[in-house]
Amino acid sequence: MSAREVGSYFTQWGVYDSKFYAKAVQDSGAAAKLTFINYAFGNIYKQADGTIKCSSGVNKANEGNTAGDGGDAWADYQMDYAAADSVDGVADVWENKLKGNFNQLKKLKAKNPQLKVFISLGGWTWSRYFSTAAATDANRKALVASCIDVYLKGNLKKSGGDPAGGAGAAAGVFDGIDIDWEYPGVQGIGTNVVDPVNDKLNLTLLMAEFRKQLDAYGATQGGKHYYLTAAIGAGSEKIDQTEPAEYSKSMDWVNVMTYDFHGDWDNSTNFHSHLYADPADPTTGVARSYNIDEALNKLIAKGMPADKIVLGIPNYG
Repeated sequence: MSAREVGSYFTQWGVYDSKFYAKAVQDSGAAAKLTFINYAFGNIYKQADGTIKCSSGVNKANEGNTAGDGGDAWADYQMDYAAADSVDGVADVWENKLKGNFNQLKKLKAKNPQLKVFISLGGWTWSRYFSTAAATDANRKALVASCIDVYLKGNLKKSGGDPAGGAGAAAGVFDGIDIDWEYPGVQGIGTNVVDPVNDKLNLTLLMAEFRKQLDAYGATQGGKHYYLTAAIGAGSEKIDQTEPAEYSKSMDWVNVMTYDFHGDWDNSTNFHSHLYADPADPTTGVARSYNIDEALNKLIAKGMPADKIVLGIPNYG
């Protein structure tokens, strides 16, 4: 980890609803101030043999992946960027093997050598099968190998008659993998596989498998270091379902989700990302411990090195 890591999410779907392109990150000056970008999100998929794997350009909503599957080959690597929307002012050619957001992020890195790009896996919507993937040694090995194949080796599926994709098409785009399992041992969206007894240890084992395979692959690439990070819950009941002292040994750093403590899902007005506890907090139970100070102190008390903690700040309202 560098002296300071400053990162942000870049959403796959932003090219549709807000027409937000990587060019805006460059032109605003933000890219020069960032050290990493998390590309949100990649999904993990249940296979016929029961294993869970990364894939690219898929559309398998019928496999039980909540709220669709997150697979969007068009936005990821098929979309033809016009010159006016491109980071470097060069338009995509239809025949290119790599287009879309992936190519724009690669161009953004070329202009900003300090910038790292990670694929963020899971998130609120696509964490359904993390528990299954982490449950056995065979499943852990299969998941990690598939994610390295897709995102680091860059082996992308061709689809829809578009020439983009193929072996090595996205090589060099991603510098590592970010795990956004929401949440080990605790239900998130409501339909996730959750094992309150075994998820704690299995998270540690999954991170160790990622670290092992990332290091092995990096050794074949001239000793390149591939990063492993995670977005983790800041609620005390979520921290209690993990082993911060153990899984952090495999991580470069963790991004603590010190936001969304309260919102429109509550029945009273409250703080969204407060630094300290408020004695007038109207909530009861574990939710009264939801604040940045208590979350970080608990992580450190449970063995998370302070220099591996990146504080999450919500730049939204």
